[in-house]
Order: sequence, then structure tokens, then C-alpha cells
Amino acid sequence: MKVSFLFPAVIAFLSPTAGISPAAQVQEPLKVAIELHEAGKLAEAVAEYDKVVKAHPKLPEAYFNRGNAYYDLGLDQQAIKDYGSAIRLNPKDAEAYYNRGNAHRRAKIFQAALSDYSSAIKLNPEDVRSYTNRGSLHFDSQRYEAAAKDFSEAIRIDGKDAQNFYNRANAHLALDQKEEANRDYDAALARDPNLADAYYNRGIAYAGVKKFDDAI
Repeated sequence: MKVSFLFPAVIAFLSPTAGISPAAQVQEPLKVAIELHEAGKLAEAVAEYDKVVKAHPKLPEAYFNRGNAYYDLGLDQQAIKDYGSAIRLNPKDAEAYYNRGNAHRRAKIFQAALSDYSSAIKLNPEDVRSYTNRGSLHFDSQRYEAAAKDFSEAIRIDGKDAQNFYNRANAHLALDQKEEANRDYDAALARDPNLADAYYNRGIAYAGVKKFDDAI
């Protein structure tokens, strides 16, 4: 029985905002780096980000975006370091915490990932991704009540997403709360009838409350 993490296919890029905009000359090289990144030319993008970082060492967007390139290259430790630099320069950047959480999680540094998702949530309480990923970490650590709570928050924010109903159903099932699990599996399948694992797990839950006809 598994729950899912959310990893956006494209992690958001950041361009300098009005509040911390550097000199105009940084705009073009950062734009070039982002375009290379979006084109999948990751090594070239890193080289361009290096130039921006060297010229503007206090620009958080340069570290953030280079961190994204390192993440896409599978270089988690370098990504973690760059996200950390972005956070030191802009401690209120929820996206940097979220992205670093993903890098920590993939690097199997789970406690740090948990902390990052919590920081992202504190800065942006409506960030469904961070609740989903933190809930999944709780689930994997057998903290099922905490997992169910996070999945509930994700559902509150986005009640159309089948995956978080499925995730919460699995947490309920692990807690032996089979009626609640049944309801969530039903809700997940109503939103996504192709969620195959939900049928199997719902059968387990139905059997647990002796709804054998529905389980078959």
C-alpha cells in the first residue's frame, strides 16, 4: 500500500521581483539561462547560472534556478546547497523550501525534507503540494494520524484531486478505520475511475467491514 508524492514536471522558475530587482544587466543572462533550462540543455543552463551567481552573489533567484537545474540533473546535494543559499537570501520563499524538500526527500534525508515542507506550509498555508508530500513522509514513517491530517488539508485546498482522497484512504486503512477508508476510496474513484490501486484497496476495506458483495 503506497501513497504518492507530488513532483511537478517543471519546477517553477523565478525571475527577479520588483522588490529585489538587481541592475538591469542581470535580466538578459538570467533569461538566457532559463531558456536553456526550459530547452533541456541543463549543463549549458548551469554554466549560464554560474555566470549570474558570480556577477550577482546576492540574487536569490540565481541560486534557486540553478538549484532547479541541478535537481533536474539528479544532483541533489548541489540542488540542496543552492536552495539553501536562496533561502538565506530570501527566507520567505516558500517555493525554495518546497523544492529543497523534494531534493532532501529524493536524497533520502527524510527529516530535513519534513522540516522543509513544514516551513513551506508555514509561509504558504494553501500549498497543497507541501501537505501532500509531508503527509506521504508521515505515512512512510507509519505516522498515520499525522498523514491523514495532512491529506485532509490537501483535500480542503483542492477537493478535485483524486490522489489525496486515495492517500487519506490508505492512512485510514492503516489505522483500521475501514468505514472512513471506504468513503475516501469511493471519493477517489469518483474523481478518477482509472485509479487501479484504489479498487484493490477498497476491496480490502469492504471485506474488513463485511461488505463482501461490494468487495467481489
